[in-house]
Amino acid sequence: MSQNKFSYNTQIFLDGANVAYFGSGSINYLQLQLMVSTLEKMGETPLVVMPQKYVQEKFYIRKKFIQVLNQNDMGIINDLSAKGSLYVVPQRCLDDYYWVLSSLSNQTRSRKDRDLNILPNDPKGRWPGIRPFLITNDLMRDHKLELLQPRLFRRWFSSHIVNYGIFLNDSESDNREITFTTADFFSREIQSNPTDNGTVWHFPVRDWDRNDRFCLRIPDRP
Repeated sequence: MSQNKFSYNTQIFLDGANVAYFGSGSINYLQLQLMVSTLEKMGETPLVVMPQKYVQEKFYIRKKFIQVLNQNDMGIINDLSAKGSLYVVPQRCLDDYYWVLSSLSNQTRSRKDRDLNILPNDPKGRWPGIRPFLITNDLMRDHKLELLQPRLFRRWFSSHIVNYGIFLNDSESDNREITFTTADFFSREIQSNPTDNGTVWHFPVRDWDRNDRFCLRIPDRP
């Protein structure tokens, strides 16, 4: 199995282990495949970031329990790898840091100075916001104090993380549906922005719509 390059041009990163484990005590590659295909139908080009041990034919899932992947599972892994949708994290490396740092590093050379951000009312209906987005339900309690100051971490988390849910449509079948809770396009914090006509303060209001703000302009002194 070949391993694709970790490209900043990717705008959607998947926490592969988190998605594959969701609602299950083992790695579910059919669930991961559903997530990838759902995002592709939305016009996205997702990249799955997966620890190296989970692409082996068998591995310890927890103490004294070994999961053996079947031919269908291995086929999904090979298909994802062949089309450049899978990045396998080397052994003894923490996979979380790979997709976290991908959103923090401003790699202008690898993205060839292209602006990857998506504006509201995108003609393809894609989520607006600061790209790349990260698909995970991991709260990252173990990492937030190691990576950023609390306020910066909170801002990063709210603007880059997309949470998801996977639900069975029929209790007697394996028909699953995915729902998403998108990242914030506008900060929910009080903030100021300098303009040519003075400073504008933006205040979120509890009873207003999510992206509405009360704006107060303070003119510059003559």
